[in-house]
Amino acid sequence: MTNFRFASGDPLTLGEIQYPCVVKASLGEDTKAVRLVKNQATLHAAIEHALSYSDDVIIERYKSAFVNRLVCLFKYRI
Repeated sequence: MTNFRFASGDPLTLGEIQYPCVVKASLGEDTKAVRLVKNQATLHAAIEHALSYSDDVIIERYKSAFVNRLVCLFKYRI
């Protein structure tokens, strides 16, 4: 899974979600409704939190910006 959209009341298949992931409200640009989820134990709380800001939630695979910068740094310096 890279991206997954979850609406309130939709069934959620936990096997599709890879960790770590980012759970966020689909509306607005506010970071209050964004949570980094590292395991299944904290997923439900993150979804409920995001749903308090929006009727739809986006779940994305988390990619560290630090790791991406390191890859680019080493790739282009060699």
